[in-house]
Amino acid sequence: MPPLQSWSHGDGQNTVVVFVYDGVSSTDVIVVADALAEPLSATVHLVAAQPGRVVAIEPARTIEAADLQSVSTPMGLVIPGGLAWKREVENPAVMRWLSDTAATSRGVVAVSTGSLLLAATGMLDGCEATGHWLANDLMTDLGATPSFTRVVSDRRIVTASGARAATEAAKELALEMLYGRT
Repeated sequence: MPPLQSWSHGDGQNTVVVFVYDGVSSTDVIVVADALAEPLSATVHLVAAQPGRVVAIEPARTIEAADLQSVSTPMGLVIPGGLAWKREVENPAVMRWLSDTAATSRGVVAVSTGSLLLAATGMLDGCEATGHWLANDLMTDLGATPSFTRVVSDRRIVTASGARAATEAAKELALEMLYGRT
């Protein structure tokens, strides 16, 4: 199977960027990014701390990622979950990029342990958030108030417990983004 690369649903005027890393859930990457990008007619760009091949899981596949700085000011940001999320938290360049990109994107979707990545930036300090059900203690340690719901949304930032919940929420977020409410 060839590596997954960026793809487009439109003319490229709108962009959705997905942060990927070794151990990322390929379901979170593909399904959630598609749910956000399709209504926006957006191009999906996959980016990583180190450009090149990334190994994804669930299902296993390789992803071809560009450099973090390859997309400036995307319309949307997807932060998928994965096994190695903690390694990414320890990378100051990744944390700066996630913080800056989340702050300037019109919509952000964080899935499963991807919510922990977003929380580690400080963007969820004092806010209710959801993610992987085994990570509620970590969510608290990172400054967020954990929720056991499938989705928590403040209209611009959405956290979801898993890919199915995130897919539904991403479609709703895209519609809000299209109609100028975010």
